[in-house]
Amino acid sequence: MKQLSLKQKLLININWYAICFGFIYFFILGLWRKALSLLGGILVLAFTLGTISDGLANGIGIAFSLLAGMTANYAYYLKETKGSNGWNPFEGMRW
Repeated sequence: MKQLSLKQKLLININWYAICFGFIYFFILGLWRKALSLLGGILVLAFTLGTISDGLANGIGIAFSLLAGMTANYAYYLKETKGSNGWNPFEGMRW
């Protein structure tokens, strides 16, 4: 992994279906708790940020989608191998 370029790392580590479909993709994978958490976060952000500019709201929405795309593969791995089916959709994030 260390020898790969940034573009190659992104292609491997990001799930593009999760970016495009978000919480729906998590439901399809059987990660319904994480999907409900994502949906709740999206709804809270939508109601909270409804009064600010559209550009900022779109940027935050894109960031939320990218976070979902970055965690989908590892969340599914945790479910299948370790039986972890918690509520935190960002459980696998390494900051």
